[in-house]
Amino acid sequence: MPELVERENEHAEGSGKHTAGAARAERLAYSIDELVVLTGCGRDKIYEAVRKKKLRARKFGRRTLVTVGDAQKFLDELPRLELPE
Repeated sequence: MPELVERENEHAEGSGKHTAGAARAERLAYSIDELVVLTGCGRDKIYEAVRKKKLRARKFGRRTLVTVGDAQKFLDELPRLELPE
């Protein structure tokens, strides 16, 4: 999910957050709030996609997580915009 990972890296760099160690591990999953920031989609629309089973989410305790692969699949399956000529 290169596009989403690149945007996530840009967001983290600008936030002043630092990770321990020289190598930074790639993310395996995002919270709903992180997806909102990374995709520019609204929180309600993301939860609507989860309810309609268009976006697969998982629970870990109280947290709702979306794996990187499921987020990319969801974005890839959105209809393409076709403008009239």
